[in-house]
Amino acid sequence: MSMLRGARGIVRQASTRCRVARRWFTDDSKKHADNRDLILSVLRSTATKREARQYISRYTPRVTSGNVFERDPADISIVPEDALRIALIKVRDIKSIEPDEIKGIGKTISRLSRLGVSPIVVIDAGKERNDFLQLDNKPFRHYQKAITWKANLLAHAIESASDKMRARPIESLLEVSPTAFSSANTELKMPVPEMILSPLTRGIVPVVVPLAFHPPSGEEMLVRADDVVYYLTNDLYSVHDDFAITVEKVIYIDPLGGIPSVERGGSGASHVFVNLDQELADITAELHIPFVSPKTREIHLDNLRAMHKTLSILPLSATGLITTPRVAALSSAKNPLIYNVLTDRPVVSPSLPVDTRKTPVLETTVVRKGMPVTTLKSQTGLDLVKESKLGRIDLTMIQELIEDSFGRQIDMDHYLERINSKVAGVIIAGGYQGAAIVTWEQTPDGRKVPYLDKFAVRRSSQGGSGVADIVFKSLVMQMFPNELLWRSRVTNPVNKWYFERSKGTIKIPDSHWVMFWTGDSTREQTELKDYLDICSDIPSSFKS
Repeated sequence: MSMLRGARGIVRQASTRCRVARRWFTDDSKKHADNRDLILSVLRSTATKREARQYISRYTPRVTSGNVFERDPADISIVPEDALRIALIKVRDIKSIEPDEIKGIGKTISRLSRLGVSPIVVIDAGKERNDFLQLDNKPFRHYQKAITWKANLLAHAIESASDKMRARPIESLLEVSPTAFSSANTELKMPVPEMILSPLTRGIVPVVVPLAFHPPSGEEMLVRADDVVYYLTNDLYSVHDDFAITVEKVIYIDPLGGIPSVERGGSGASHVFVNLDQELADITAELHIPFVSPKTREIHLDNLRAMHKTLSILPLSATGLITTPRVAALSSAKNPLIYNVLTDRPVVSPSLPVDTRKTPVLETTVVRKGMPVTTLKSQTGLDLVKESKLGRIDLTMIQELIEDSFGRQIDMDHYLERINSKVAGVIIAGGYQGAAIVTWEQTPDGRKVPYLDKFAVRRSSQGGSGVADIVFKSLVMQMFPNELLWRSRVTNPVNKWYFERSKGTIKIPDSHWVMFWTGDSTREQTELKDYLDICSDIPSSFKS
């Protein structure tokens, strides 16, 4: 109880500081202008207007006047709110990282801070810990000095990025449970949260040394950085009675980069986005295919498991990122750490076709706790009314989702009369945040074509949540990889998104529709007219 009272005291002080900072921040100071220009330049180059609004409403630098896309930003005010939005950043194998990359990582952390994020850096000491546990006869002090040197190196890189930035190595932050020496799982706790909250509320970046005190023995222990990240996440997320503290991002900077993907090219080509709830088991199995060395595989598996454990205690909105030091040090707006803070999404959409030159190979994986994906498929046709009675789908929820997504009322009776018993597949993401309905349509000679009849994403889930990508990826990469046909109104603003994901497209003559198709075995070379007839004959399902 005394620990929490102390934490509440420190956050009350932080609240006062923020109110003072608010008055100071709205003047015409150089710091205000620099921060404003940075935020506006990055927003203009990376974010849509919707994403810009989401960023502004979420992070501490808040635009209170003006248009973020106007040419002259002179009238824009940016003020901090009473909140700490944490990004936990683990850096592995610092000794292998080039000096220029260390310097660039320091600059990126500085930029994150200026964008309203409160970074906490955790130094990985895996090598030192392994060497010590293997009893190589060197004293503990040797390893303590080696780890502290790494922390000082990164703290110096952060401070060198700007004359306004401060960073501080933090030792003696954690304690180990009394059973740690006899338990496979190291239980950590943070006895004095002020040690980390105090620098955070003053804009100082804590660089945490992975050492923990063991009270019964009176000794310090080398602990796993993954455990430190997890327990800091858990402790910080629970201490917020008087002050908003949220863990928004969990970032791993690792020389091996993101989780490798066989589909995207194997070692060195990362999964773009991982929906853990849906894909964890499949990706774990994929990593056991011998396309990477056993040692490399185990590091990737450790990163994946650690992300899963940490993100599982956070809200669905929290994001994990795994990337290389080189990428983390990028100074451009396409730095995935900066880009994700502004947009909540990967630099490249995960639902883009992987076999085109336009889709780049990335070294970064964005990870979300994600959502379950329910799929139903039939070669003969599903009866949605029957499936709803059996409890496999909820037709009422599907109707609400479609109407929310399209902003129009659907004539559900007429719609079901047309599609029932010829539904090829249904995909439902999460609690009906997104859905797709595919029907079997016939060519004149009786051959069936899968037609994407409805593709809907709830408005609150549009943008950076990844729902659209999750549903579309399931459609074209898992359920209907050979062929999929659909249409969209000429004026639909989503058409650019569809163009990027289609194999071909054509304007349907004498109509207001554009037709799209994709897949490995499409028939546009020989049966384009059949495709056009199918799309032309689909009646509207919405009320006029």
